[in-house]
Amino acid sequence: MAISIRNIVKQSAKFNVVSILSLLLKVPNQIIIGMFLLPEEYGIISFVALWKLYAGLINPGMLSAAQREIPYLIGKKEGKQFIRVQNIAISSDLLYSILPFLVILCASFFYSNKMIKIGLIVSAFSFFSARFIGYYSSINFIKQNFSVVAMGRLISSILSPIIIIISIYWLGIYAVLIAPLVCTLFVGIYYFKKAPIGYSFQFEWVEVIRLIKIGFIFSLSGIIFYVHRMADRTIIASFLSLRDLGLFTFAMMFVMFGINFLSDFGRVLEPIL
Repeated sequence: MAISIRNIVKQSAKFNVVSILSLLLKVPNQIIIGMFLLPEEYGIISFVALWKLYAGLINPGMLSAAQREIPYLIGKKEGKQFIRVQNIAISSDLLYSILPFLVILCASFFYSNKMIKIGLIVSAFSFFSARFIGYYSSINFIKQNFSVVAMGRLISSILSPIIIIISIYWLGIYAVLIAPLVCTLFVGIYYFKKAPIGYSFQFEWVEVIRLIKIGFIFSLSGIIFYVHRMADRTIIASFLSLRDLGLFTFAMMFVMFGINFLSDFGRVLEPIL
């Protein structure tokens, strides 16, 4: 694909449209959540989300390295090597993901608060399933199947608010906790049928070590970035009440909508470049 501003704008516009539709749904969705949940319950949701965030950030970087190498291999028409790197990176990352999954699951038993306990258990399974489906999204994005990925994000953006709005009256906070897991299952079905990536389990220690040597610095930079970005929420979760965390997260949600809107241009440029 040629590197042209017009083409990049055209492709990123697909994600902009999804962002706009997501915004139109999320704003009333957040207001509805705010109407039905107490600030403390909203704080629990944010607290559980922090566990998922940091569990996803801390990794050896195999997939990060592969995501930068695969576009080069595709461009060089080295199909066999591309599939090999893809399969080894996904397989090794999937095996590693068992560790943060177990950490979140075990952490749930150290909290006496029933909602936090259940929230962490649900989030552990949500984290692992989202991790696996994320491979399909990433590989299709790298292949520049932008329409496929945009549709996957659209399904998730539409489905999550619908699930929450329909069930929050009966399930309360659990509706918000379960929604991501249900969304992941439906998005997974979409990718399996619409855009399979030809993945099969493949593991080679030598190649895994090579990917770690390349990808660790990318993983470390990601950790530094998000530690800085999420420092406010982390500090509030550590030193203030769940109510304070809930109020802060609710307010910041609207700010983040505006910040994320302009980031799609850069994301589309990355695999093309």
